[in-house]
Amino acid sequence: MATRRVEINNETIFPFQVHTWDVSLEKSNIIVRSYSKAEGKDIYTFPFKEGTINFYNGFERKYCYFRSKRFQKFLMKHGLTTVKNEDPNRNYYVKSHNSGYGSYRYGIKTDGEVQKTRLGGDFDEITNIPNACYSNEYELSVKGATWVILARKIDYLDNHSSATILYTKKKIESLKLPSGQALQLK
Repeated sequence: MATRRVEINNETIFPFQVHTWDVSLEKSNIIVRSYSKAEGKDIYTFPFKEGTINFYNGFERKYCYFRSKRFQKFLMKHGLTTVKNEDPNRNYYVKSHNSGYGSYRYGIKTDGEVQKTRLGGDFDEITNIPNACYSNEYELSVKGATWVILARKIDYLDNHSSATILYTKKKIESLKLPSGQALQLK
């Protein structure tokens, strides 16, 4: 299931509905109610300000979240899907696959040092995201990093998805990240 996104600004007309979600404005708060039977919260409350509300309805779970206009702009500028407030210095398990059924492709970028813990293939190809396509499993250890970007693209049977996740414990405004173009998987 796809995530649906609705921009919120001073011209947004309330109430409105998105799939199984009702959205209303009550006392300067945006109230979001879900009527889906999937697991998850039924009511969310966000302060009214410019940004986007993102709605996800899966078969087994549902959720929604708010992103400020500034944060959404940052994500788009750098080609990111999300930011995880986690220490980037750790091991990353990466599985890449290519067959007649499709492929899983992964890439990693960081301002730290990437060491191969276990690797089946040419290490230089892993950090060259546009060419990352393998039938191997990797465990990569990152050290001395303030950020790591892990990109994933799946085109396998009927599953077509991609995600580019920034891992950092720093304030995003202080990071010196490469442009979004440098992180796209082909």
